[in-house]
Amino acid sequence: MHWIKRLSLAKAAIVFLNYVFPVSVLAQDGFRYHAGSWSGKALGQRSSYQTRADTWLGGVYRFQHRNFEGAANVTFDISDGTVSYAGSHAQLAFGDWVAGLGLKERHWSLSPNTSLILSQNAPPLPTLYLTKRKRTAFDAPVLSWIGPWEADIFYGYNDKGDANKAANIFGARVIVEPISNFEIEAVWTSQFFPEDADFLNIFGSETNRGVSADANGMAGFGASYSWGSNRVYMQAIGEDEAGWFPSCFMYLAGFSHRTFLRSIPSKLNVELVDTRISETPNGFCGPGTAYRNGTHPYIQKGFVMGAPIDSEGTSISFNGSHDFPDYHINWGIAYKSINEASIPNHRLSQEKADGLTAHLGFEFDFGRTEVTSRVHYQGLELESIGVDEGFGVSVALNF
Repeated sequence: MHWIKRLSLAKAAIVFLNYVFPVSVLAQDGFRYHAGSWSGKALGQRSSYQTRADTWLGGVYRFQHRNFEGAANVTFDISDGTVSYAGSHAQLAFGDWVAGLGLKERHWSLSPNTSLILSQNAPPLPTLYLTKRKRTAFDAPVLSWIGPWEADIFYGYNDKGDANKAANIFGARVIVEPISNFEIEAVWTSQFFPEDADFLNIFGSETNRGVSADANGMAGFGASYSWGSNRVYMQAIGEDEAGWFPSCFMYLAGFSHRTFLRSIPSKLNVELVDTRISETPNGFCGPGTAYRNGTHPYIQKGFVMGAPIDSEGTSISFNGSHDFPDYHINWGIAYKSINEASIPNHRLSQEKADGLTAHLGFEFDFGRTEVTSRVHYQGLELESIGVDEGFGVSVALNF
């Protein structure tokens, strides 16, 4: 059977990694297995466990030798026999920077929950990247006002899925902290066909005309401010460009609060996400604009790379987490409205669907095994991705 052959290949890859990287070069976590099962599908499922499999088994091998480091991750989807290498990467560290290649997971947002431009809702892009991972300030006085900063730049391959032509994609993110506890981020991505590449079309103000009229650029900014035990944050991403600047925005905003509930360290969060885009005075954009470029839909392997609610959606969510001495509890309840414009070929639902979703999760250690379990409820049906209304249970193990 095909799935047996694929499982054998996954085992062979693990054996090979153990041979190439001996124990002496293992990183702190070394080699670990992971396994889990999910009864029923849920919107945003991949963001929880980095897989959409109903049942999965795999392992991750973290290694480090001097300035060379990385991870080899193999996850076997028992339900359909496929193998994923998401999270696998190798990189070389130098100073505050690393340069590498691989399938790194990214979450480009100051929100702890959602990114409008690059999230873990879709499988990671295969990329070459250059990342400043240590947030340090410039020594030069003329630039010191920027404060501590970090950056991530990548060039990758965008496999949208069977029905869409693959493309290349550039991306860049910079975070600065000009004032203590005040962060600003600038983010940008551009999808394009390499055979028609043109500098101004890909990087500049002409993404809808010229040699590379197909190029699809998205850009925007975010900000957060913390004081005491409180934090506010936001992100705005433009699906189109006017001159050199983004336009046709979608938004998210949220508030987090750290507190103690009967001596238990706790975090509370409320967040609003809106991917509806209004029509401009000149008649551009409008319903269905977000993530739905005609040439370059903003997807990887068929799933949107931004907010899980996809285009023409809204959500308001309340989340909490509580750190007890021997276990951790997290919960959430949200109202979500999907495809409010009832676009017939929407990726989640062919017509408007709305309702409540909720989850209650437990995390604890059992010996050397980390156990994560969750009960979840979907109050809406999304027929295009197989999400049914009702309850489900998931369990994941890391050992």
